[in-house]
Amino acid sequence: MTETRISALYVAVQEINSLIQNGTSSSRSLEEKIVEHLESSQLLGKLPRNGKEEVFMEVTKHGLRISSQKTRLVKLRIPLIELVLLTTFVDGFGKTNAVFVEKSTRYQLHLLQLADDMAANALCSLVKNAFIEAEEASALIETIEPPSPSIN
Repeated sequence: MTETRISALYVAVQEINSLIQNGTSSSRSLEEKIVEHLESSQLLGKLPRNGKEEVFMEVTKHGLRISSQKTRLVKLRIPLIELVLLTTFVDGFGKTNAVFVEKSTRYQLHLLQLADDMAANALCSLVKNAFIEAEEASALIETIEPPSPSIN
């Protein structure tokens, strides 16, 4: 897998345990609930409308890495196994956004603004390919190394 960098503006991180845990009764998808939550939070001033920190995202077979454009320091790593959801959408302000939901000890969403739909599509494609590559590697390991017999 070739590493491709996608530029973005990091907007916010927010814990969403209550949204995930209370969200199973409705007929709407988790993506719809998250987008509605984000847009209403922005309208109420609880979340910024615009990103301030320029970052770049890299997707590898291990997960997602978000680094500062200015310092090149890694701001966030999300292992593939902890990535619950990725969705992109154009908000009511006309900005293209990407939302990552991760589950480590709690559910958190990370909101980023992308340049356009092309960047959003590229990001989704990279993440999809990373999952495919990880799944293929896992299947290869299982065929090469059969499980060891249990000792009684």
